[in-house]
Amino acid sequence: MRHRKNTPKLGLRRDDRVRMLRNLVTSIILKERVTTSPAKARAARSMVEKIITRGKTDTLHARRIVAASVYGAEAVRKVFNDLGPRYAARPGGYTRILKLGPRVGDAAEACMLELVDSPVAFKPEEKEKKAKKDRKAEREEREKKQSSAGRGRKAGKF
Repeated sequence: MRHRKNTPKLGLRRDDRVRMLRNLVTSIILKERVTTSPAKARAARSMVEKIITRGKTDTLHARRIVAASVYGAEAVRKVFNDLGPRYAARPGGYTRILKLGPRVGDAAEACMLELVDSPVAFKPEEKEKKAKKDRKAEREEREKKQSSAGRGRKAGKF
């Protein structure tokens, strides 16, 4: 019977799931923001919250538990030197999930998992302005190619 077994499977076997979540958690700790699917974000969120809570008490035991949960000594250092002191007064809720809409490649739902009060702030308007500039430049380039391609052709011929 599967009573009270609420672990999200994410379509992976246990070893693959643990490996993927450890990679995701390490990326969140180091970069403070990561784009992923909502299901993976919800699964990683609880792990990140527990790791940051461990980072508030800098003991050897806590360091070893965090080291077992993330990849690399740099991530462990950041948890205890930066994130633990930063969130010392906060009683939980260190992460937020922002929905981004459908992903470009396969139209799957995408979201951003980021740390609250992060110095890397999310600024969608800058990204939007950049995208508009890129689209405008691409359109001008296309028009330029089309106008240059029309030259030198004989009338009535392909």
